[in-house]
Order: sequence, then structure tokens, then C-alpha cells
Amino acid sequence: MVDVFAVVVPAKPLSQAKSRLAGVLSATERARLAAAMLRDTLDAVSRSPLVSRVTVVGSSVDVEKIACEHGALYESEQRNDLNDSLTDACDRIRQANPGTALGIVHADVPAVQPHELEAVMTFTATTATPVFIADRHGIGTTALFIPGGHAVHPLFGPNSAAAFHADGARPFLGPVPGLRHDVDTPADLDEIGGLDVGAFTRDVTRKAPLFRRVTHW
Repeated sequence: MVDVFAVVVPAKPLSQAKSRLAGVLSATERARLAAAMLRDTLDAVSRSPLVSRVTVVGSSVDVEKIACEHGALYESEQRNDLNDSLTDACDRIRQANPGTALGIVHADVPAVQPHELEAVMTFTATTATPVFIADRHGIGTTALFIPGGHAVHPLFGPNSAAAFHADGARPFLGPVPGLRHDVDTPADLDEIGGLDVGAFTRDVTRKAPLFRRVTHW
């Protein structure tokens, strides 16, 4: 029997999210996009049959509201460092349920599919090491999955794929395009148009005139 996973989704305040899109989207549009991508990510994670609970870690009322609307738990971020905040959240989950398998999925993968998450979690359950998902460039990391009982050691940040690999985590090499495509730049936003993007993100991009100038969906 495959373990079920408790998944943590870190999310910046919507007003601070997606700053690298500032050259093409207004602050309001960036906030709307960040909210839509968070909703699509939470929707996919919550529909995965191997996920037992979802916790959003954030520091804003808007993010808390979205988490609650999608049936996720919410924890207020107490640290300035993302990896420290994630470690704290995972530790609290395991204090209540020792040995729980864990997942960390970033909030900006709007094309992620439940079956992609299931494939990675099934693979992780057969390993003795954490499993990471490199982004489409092979440089960053969009998610980390940790087998039950294994120590939590997130290393998100610049060149995180190499950092995770050097730390002993295994890369997942299977076809999970939705999980690999995070959105940070205009090129990323254009690229996901060819994928099965979630309804919230697609709705936002179709309604805003500026999005139509940025993308070729």
C-alpha cells in the first residue's frame, strides 16, 4: 500500500508575488495571477488520492482566505527564510503524526495534474530518499517529496536542483510537464499556454487584455 502524503504549499503575499513579471503586468494583474495559480495548485493537490492533508504556509490574509476556500489548513509564516518556514511546518505535521510522508509543492504550477502528483508520490514511497522535481530548465525546483521517517531538509532557492541532488535527493525523471512548469517570467507564462492549465489561471489570462499581449494562448 502506498503511503499518503501531507503536502505543504508555501505562498507569498499576493501583493509581493511574481515580481519578475513587473515589466509586463501591473501589480494588480500580478496579484490576480498569483491568486489564480495558487487556487489551481491547491485544486490539483487536494484532488490527488494520495494526499491526506494540505497546509498553506503564508503571511497574508488574502492567502489565508484562499487556503480556507480550498479546504486547506493555514499556518502563518514565522520565519524570514523560506526553507526554515517549510521545515517548521513539516516538523509540526510530524509532531502530530510521526513518520508522515511529506510533500512540498510551490504555489505557481497552475498546470499541475493530480495524476502527476500521484506518480511522483508513488515513486517516492518506493525510495529511501527524498525526491525532487526540477523545473523545465533543470535549474530550479518546483516540488520535493519526502518518504515517511526521512529527515526534512528543504533547499529551495537559486540552483536548487543541483543543491538537492548534492544533498542526496533523487530527481524524478518521468513526464510531469505540469509540475515542472512554474511561472516566474513572461516566457514561462507563454509556455504554459500549451499545457492543460487550471481553470482559475486560464480565466484570469483570458479576461485581462494585457495578458493577451504577453501570451500566445
